[in-house]
Amino acid sequence: MNEKYVGPSLKWVYVTAGSGTATLPTDGLEPGTYIVFALAQDGYQWLATPVKLRITSNAPLHFITDTFDLRNARAAAPYQATIRGLVRGNTDGLTFRKTGGAQWIDVSANGDITGTPRTGDKWLRVEARNASGETSTATVGIEVRSPEHAWCRSSRR
Repeated sequence: MNEKYVGPSLKWVYVTAGSGTATLPTDGLEPGTYIVFALAQDGYQWLATPVKLRITSNAPLHFITDTFDLRNARAAAPYQATIRGLVRGNTDGLTFRKTGGAQWIDVSANGDITGTPRTGDKWLRVEARNASGETSTATVGIEVRSPEHAWCRSSRR
């Protein structure tokens, strides 16, 4: 950040007076954490310290779909993925847990999926819960490939 360009703005509003307040439009923004900057004359000089803003939703907690696949795993090799970004609605105090599926899979409270798979184990059932006690469940598929499966090949001639 440091008063330098970091990427395009998602929303902006002009404040034309030397002081005052402004209302930043949030329509079209997904719930999440954003950083708000007050910048001088279409540049990157800060007029104030950036502020973190959290947009929340009053929609019911839900996975974006009831069934989805994560990236492939390789048998006998450590696996890691996450389901954190796959939940919408009121995500305040969001936690996850495993409710069924392959024994090798662990689901942490923050949504990290870890473990060392065996061949044949392909699915798990997960639950998301928010601070209000709302829950949503989903079935997650993870294709497990054999350790001998060639992920990429090269040859020397």
